[in-house]
Amino acid sequence: MKLREILILWLLSMAFFMSASGQQTADDWNQQGIAFAQTGKYDEAIQAFDKAISINSSYADAWSNKGTALYSHGEDNDIYDIIFVEELHHNFI
Repeated sequence: MKLREILILWLLSMAFFMSASGQQTADDWNQQGIAFAQTGKYDEAIQAFDKAISINSSYADAWSNKGTALYSHGEDNDIYDIIFVEELHHNFI
């Protein structure tokens, strides 16, 4: 192979790898939220749990973890909203 062909193949493989690795799953976001919560970064944790929920709205662990993070952050009123949403969701499944 010529150097040019090798370079093009390398660039294409790097572009493919970078695009595939940029997509996080709901579980990835949930795990990231857990890591943030364990270090006391509750705002970041809540944002990560929200991203997990936006990918998979029926992801019970993300909802539960978000509720725990909100409680730990002192946002008690938001917890009632989460409980209400979870109850609605379970009634429709």
